[in-house]
Formats: sequence, structure tokens, C-alpha cells
Amino acid sequence: MEDSINVSDLPEPPPDLGSVPESDPDDNKLCILRLEKWLKREKLEKDLREKLSIPFTKTRKVLSQNFALVYFADPATKERYFEVLRDAGYEVVNSRKAASHKRLIEQDAGAPGDKRHKATLEADAAEDGSAPQARTVDQVVTPWADVPYAEQQQRKRQRVTEVLREMVARVRKECKDNVPSWARIKKQQLPCALLDLIPSPVTSGYRNKMQFTVGLDAERRPCVGFVMGRINETPTVADASDCVHMSPQCRAVLQLFQQLVAASGLGVHDKRIHKGFWRQLTVRTFRSGDASVIVQVDPADVASEARDAVYESLLGLVRIEGVRIESLLLQEYSGISETAPLDCPFRVLHGSEYVHEEMLGLRFRVSPSAFFQVNTPAAELLYGTVRDWIADARKSIGGPVCVLDVCCGTGTIGLTMSAFADRVIGIELDPHAIKDAKFNANLNNLKNTFFLAGKAEDVVSTDEFKLLCHGYNLLAVVDPPRAGLHQSVIKTLRGLKGLTHIVYVSCDPVGLLTNTAPLVRMESKHTRGTPFVPIQATAVDLFPHTPGVEVVALFARQSLAKTQPASSAAEPSTSGAATAPATQQLPASDASDSVAVSTDAPQLPSDAVSDSIESSGPASELPVAAST
Repeated sequence: MEDSINVSDLPEPPPDLGSVPESDPDDNKLCILRLEKWLKREKLEKDLREKLSIPFTKTRKVLSQNFALVYFADPATKERYFEVLRDAGYEVVNSRKAASHKRLIEQDAGAPGDKRHKATLEADAAEDGSAPQARTVDQVVTPWADVPYAEQQQRKRQRVTEVLREMVARVRKECKDNVPSWARIKKQQLPCALLDLIPSPVTSGYRNKMQFTVGLDAERRPCVGFVMGRINETPTVADASDCVHMSPQCRAVLQLFQQLVAASGLGVHDKRIHKGFWRQLTVRTFRSGDASVIVQVDPADVASEARDAVYESLLGLVRIEGVRIESLLLQEYSGISETAPLDCPFRVLHGSEYVHEEMLGLRFRVSPSAFFQVNTPAAELLYGTVRDWIADARKSIGGPVCVLDVCCGTGTIGLTMSAFADRVIGIELDPHAIKDAKFNANLNNLKNTFFLAGKAEDVVSTDEFKLLCHGYNLLAVVDPPRAGLHQSVIKTLRGLKGLTHIVYVSCDPVGLLTNTAPLVRMESKHTRGTPFVPIQATAVDLFPHTPGVEVVALFARQSLAKTQPASSAAEPSTSGAATAPATQQLPASDASDSVAVSTDAPQLPSDAVSDSIESSGPASELPVAAST
């Protein structure tokens, strides 16, 4: 789930490493992704030590790589500083064997001949730590902008093919004592059917959210754009107004805001000394017509009269022709980290605190810090695919169905599933997101949706959850952060009675690869629950002109899948889809017999549901699921 150009959508720190042996040295390291290739190890260590007080024991970073490994004395120390690194703007992977991510990460450098590859080569040649002159904003944020879209799709199809092959390799390595039968295939075969990539309906101006940094450009003039690198240890910001994925409305806001910054006479924020007034600009432009603007400033050392005058000038953004700004917010933040904490308040300068977007016939209220997919038309195709797979899985198992939306955020996936299930339960750690999800359910008059705040492993053990699931077959949709699900969540899903299928939505293949082995590992005294088997996978392009792609994979319990030996290698077809032998099929006649429906729910009166659980609607008003 990607939400902005800057690295800001980062995973929550897992509380422990679950079943990973304590003696494993990989427990003690983190992998920081998508660093600049010319960043030297010494500079990285200086930043970690002096700016963030990270007590690492050593690091590994070379100029030809765009990731680094950070080692700690023990797993507990590593987990404590996961959140610190995330808040500082680093993209962190918390997983075993982090160095094995290198091959997938480096695919982001692009293929020989395109602009990103050229910029990478020049970056590798730079020895003084400065950004190469040939590196432009387009090469950073839309590195495939000069690549024909048909070729972009082919590259992404190939990347997903490699992800599935890597999945097999990891499963065979981590389950070497008892490799699942479906993973005993030839090197070029795929573990499941790979369907055609679903392209984005729009390829220009598609991003509904852009987040800009206010800093100094190469000429040391105030600039609103993206951080491009460093000149003499000072971050350099470049103008982003020509980016192909920016909407015209956002471009108009950016250009006027740039003028307001230049005319204000107030300085831009300097990350080295943590001083300066202007910090960030965030613009959201939805196809509903709503737009929101958030201006983040550091009010320290600026007289109140000067601040008030600047705040008054910001109202000029509301009068931009052709842009309907329904929410103009100000956030005052003087902290050190790039991202303000969730409890940092917003001041409404115009309109309200919320804007609205429409998707798949539903209307969603979007709060200032809420996640929402950045490409609404492509997100409709993504959620539509998930919805179709859930509907097919329901047919195969029969009976009443409850869909679990794990890592539900503001409930977008779960709410779009509501017409295809008898009941939907969303689970999310962030209580603010749960509040938005409940509001959106009521906004759309959906009475069969319930949202529970907390860790998934804690929520499923509560009487409230058991009561809601009692008598239902369970289907799950998981849409975790980049690093994937924590091991404790995987353990919980495997042991959950009645759960037959999982649809895994991944914005980064690293997370999917990390989670596959514990999900499919054969049952043992350390791994409880019938293992899952990959059935099919596809990709949806939410991010044209970039290497990013959403991967969707369907897993089913092994008891529901019939496995046959693979007979031929699977290669991408001429249409772009890679095929695999028919190794898994879901026979409806067998599925209903092998489903274990939960029967251990507490026997409470039926009206206890609405009394004990804060939901979007009373349990007694659950509608019959729409026909699929």
C-alpha cells in the first residue's frame, strides 16, 4: 500500500519475532531499503548515530547498492529502534535474511537503455557523495516515464513472475526438511496460475495524493518539490511541477504555493539544524471533485504577527480557478523527525477537516492522515479483483460467510466486500483508522460490517470476535504494510478455525515473500494449523511510470486443494500471463466437508452483540449477501 512519493507509509514495529529461534543472528538486523546508491556507509552511520542516537553495532552499505543492513546487540534493541527509523523517514524491512532482498530491490534500477539505468550508472561513478547532474525529478519519481506503457506492463509481469519463482526458492530453503509437494517443481515453473496483469485505466495525472518538501534548490533558492540528494551535506530540493503523474489541480496548487513561500520572507526548514518555517505541502485531489491541502510549518522563532499574516495569505489557495478545495489545513510541528506524530493536531483554515472520494459505488470520508490508494481508477480494479476472488471462494465452500479484513485501515476493502458476504469484520491496530471505517460504513448504510481495534492476534481471542464469527465460514483479505504481516499474525491466521482462504494484497513483493513460508509450512509441533497452498496470483498496476506494482495472491487450505505433479515449465505467454500446471483446484463438493466451523464461541444472548461491540450497525439487521 503506497500512499505518497516520500517514503512515509512504513510498517508498524512488530513486538517480537514469533517463532524465529533466539540463536539466529538475523534476529539482530534490519534492512533499510531504497537508499541512494551513492550514499556512503560512513555518512549513513553518522546520521544514525548523531541525529537519531541509534545504538547499532555495525552496518553494511556499499556504493553500488541501494539498501543497507543495520545490526543491533539483541532483538529487543532492534525492535525498539524500528519505530525510530520509521519516524525518521527510512523505509525499513523487519525480516529474516534481509540481505536476500537485494535482487528484487535492485530491479527498481530499471533496464539498460532507460533514463533510470543511466542515472544509476552515473550515481555509482560518483565518489564525492554528490548527486549526478543528469539525475532529474522524473528519473527519481517516475523512472519509467520515457518507457512505452506496453513495455512497462511487460517488465512488471516479468517481475511478478520472478517473485513467484523466488517464493518457491524461499519455501524450499526454509522448509527443507519437509518441502510442500506444490513447491517440488522445476526451476522455471511457477507454483500457481499467474493471471494477466491488469493495467491502470489512466497513466497520466493519476495520483490523488502528492507530498512535497519545502527546501532549497541547487541554486540555494526556496523550492517546493522532492528531495533529490545533497550538495555539501545539505539536502537539495528540485521542482516537481512537470511530473507526469501529477494531476492538473495539484500542479496549480503547487505553483501558487511556491509563489507564496517565495513572497513570505520566511525561511525554509533546514534538516541539519532543525530550524526554518516552511516544512511540507500535501495535496489531495479526488475525482469526486474534492481537494485538500495541508501545509506543515515550524512556528518556532517566528513572531505571531508574521505567522498570522502568512496564514492569511494561504487562503489564496482556495481561490484557484478549477480547484475545489474543501479542506485547507495547517499543521504546526517543531519535531526532529520528518513525519509528525499522529496526535499532532490540524488547524482548519478553510472548509472542514475531511474530504470525500467515491469508489465502486461507495462514498468514503478521508481524514488528513488516513491512507487511501493513490490511483482511484486502478484501485477499483484491484478491489474488484479481490471481490471476485472472494465471491468464487464463497461458492466453493458454501454456507454463511464472514470476510475478515485484516489490516483494514479505514475499511475500503472490507466495505467493498460487504455485498458479497453475510458479515464483514475489519481489524486494525490504529484506532483513528477504525473510527474512519465505522463512519464510512454508516455513511453508506452498511449494516453487516463490524470494525475492531487492536492487534489481530489479540482481537481473535476476544469473546466479541468469537461471537461475531460463530456459525460462519471465514475468508480473509490481508493488505499489510510493505514489510508484510508479523509472524504472530501469520500464526493466528493459520490456527483460526473456519478460515479457508486468504487473499493477500501486497504493495511490495518483499512482504509477500517473507510471509509465504510460515503460511505454507507443513504442520508440526511448532507450526499449528493446516497449511495454505498458493492457488493463483495476479498484478494490478496502480503506479504507471514506476517499477511499483500491486501483487494479489490467493491461498487456500491444503485440505481444499488437489495437487498434481507439474509436467512442464511455465513461461510468460504471448499475452503477458505466465501459466502454471493445474496444480490446485477447488472442488466445491469437497470444500464444504473439510471446513472447520468455529463452535467455541461464548453462548451469549443474540442482543449482546450490539451491546458489547461498537459496530457500524446492529447485528439483528444483517442482510442476506447479494448473489454473486
